[in-house]
Amino acid sequence: MVTQQPRRGNIWTTREIVVTAAVCVVIGVLWIFWGQVYALAEATTGPLGAAFANGFWMIGGVIIAYIVRRPGAALTGELLAALVSLPFSPWGWTVLISGLVQGLGAEVGFAAFRWRHYSWPVLMLAGALAALGGWLQEYVPYQYGALTVWMQVATVAFRMLGGAVLAGLLTKAIVDALAATGVLHAFPAGRQRSEEV
Repeated sequence: MVTQQPRRGNIWTTREIVVTAAVCVVIGVLWIFWGQVYALAEATTGPLGAAFANGFWMIGGVIIAYIVRRPGAALTGELLAALVSLPFSPWGWTVLISGLVQGLGAEVGFAAFRWRHYSWPVLMLAGALAALGGWLQEYVPYQYGALTVWMQVATVAFRMLGGAVLAGLLTKAIVDALAATGVLHAFPAGRQRSEEV
């Protein structure tokens, strides 16, 4: 497992704040366009395909946590990306509630390893738990209780799988590729990459 030594305190550096903001702007813009991918998935593959595609909306928290590696980074990333997408979202201000719940779900995944391990299984767990949080938050307003038990279980499973793959594994691929270029040399993900090479 990839381990990081704990830091003293939780005061973010200026560099961490700037990079987090920049990445969240990119993710938030991508989320705006992801709505079309989600709609296409729903139209062509039905609710389970849409449930899987929903996983991409979990990437904001996972990617920031993997880069910055601090408690609260996943929550911060998910909320900031949601805030960026808010003016263009058909769901309005409720995207902030989604960002909050999904960010907390991802935090649970990282907290389970005391924010010290950032291997691909941990990233996948964080993405899956973010997706589970999102599903639970939508359960009443979207009337998921009206679905058959089998459909509810299947939807949760596909949501969590989508979070694990589209937020967890995709984060690992993107950040490791960026780290290989040297642009993340000042961050744990970049230093880890240089130690591995």
